[in-house]
Amino acid sequence: MVSAVYLGQDLGYWQDVCRRLEKEFQGEKFTFNHCFRKDLKTFQKVLLEIIKHKPDMIFVDFSVESKKVLTVARTLRRIYPDMQALIGLWNYLDPKHLIDEGNTTGVTVTHIKSGEIGEVVRHAMHLCRQKKRDEFVKAQPAENLDLSIVHKMKIGYLTEEYLHVEHNVLPPVGDHFELSTNLFGGKFKSKFTLQREINENFYYNFNYCSDFKIIYNPETPAKPDETDKQKSWRINDDKQVEEKRRKTFSSWIEEHKATSIPKRTKLLVIDSELSIIDQADRPLDEYPFSIRFLREIDNKGRELTKIKAGIIY
Repeated sequence: MVSAVYLGQDLGYWQDVCRRLEKEFQGEKFTFNHCFRKDLKTFQKVLLEIIKHKPDMIFVDFSVESKKVLTVARTLRRIYPDMQALIGLWNYLDPKHLIDEGNTTGVTVTHIKSGEIGEVVRHAMHLCRQKKRDEFVKAQPAENLDLSIVHKMKIGYLTEEYLHVEHNVLPPVGDHFELSTNLFGGKFKSKFTLQREINENFYYNFNYCSDFKIIYNPETPAKPDETDKQKSWRINDDKQVEEKRRKTFSSWIEEHKATSIPKRTKLLVIDSELSIIDQADRPLDEYPFSIRFLREIDNKGRELTKIKAGIIY
C-alpha cells in the first residue's frame, strides 16, 4: 500500500495525479489524502494531519499561501529526513525567487504544474521505490555540450573574513571559486575558497555547512619580464584594491546589522507525535527562538550533532 498525501489547494490537479498514479501503476494499491488549513495562524497544524496518514510520498504545492507552505516544507524534511518522494509543485507564473526558495526547503525534486502530469507521477513513484536518498554523483558530459549547472546554497551569516554557508556540494579544497549572491544588490564581486568544514549546528536542510573565506582581490599574475620595481607596484596595487573592497564590505555589514536579528536559542523537540505543534499558540516561526523537530533519533545521535540545539525537550 502506497500512501500519497497532497499539501495544497489545487484539488483538480490532485485528482488528475491520483487517477494517473492508479492508471500507470495498476499493480500498486494507493491511499490518497488531501491536507490543508485555511486558518493561517495555525497552519503548522497541517503537519499533524500529514503524519497521521503515514505518507510514502508527499506532493507539496507551493502555489497557494507560498510562504506558509515554504515553512511547513522545511519542517517536513526534518520530520522525514530519508523520504525520497517529497515533491515540490509550482505554477508556471509563480515568482522565480520563491521557486528558488522552495528548492532549498528539502524537497527532492520540483515540477511546474501543467496538463502533462505523466512525468510527475513517474518521478514520484521512482523516488518512492528507492530505499535511501540519492547521493550526488559525477557525470561526464558529452563533448561540445553547452551546459550550465546552478547549485543553490544558503548563507547563514557572514563576517568580514568569511561567509558561513550551508550546501550540498563540496568545492575542491584549495580552489578559488565565485558565488552569485544578493549581497550589494547582486554586485558583490569576489572569489572564495573553502576555509573549513563544520557540519554541525545546521539551520537549513543541507548536507554540509562550511565557512567560505573571502578573497577580496586575488593576486595579479606576474609578467615574465617583471622587474623588482614593477613587482613592488603590482603588490602595492593589489593591496590597495583589497583594502578598498574590504572596507566597503565591512561598512555594508555595519549598515545591515539592524535589519537581521538572529534567533540565538534553538529548541529541539523529540516527539513521535509532534504534540507540541498542537499546543503552540502562534505560528512556529513567530517565536523568538528557533524550533526544530525530530520524531526519533538514531543510536549514534547524529541528528543531535547536526542540529546542536541549546534546549532539548
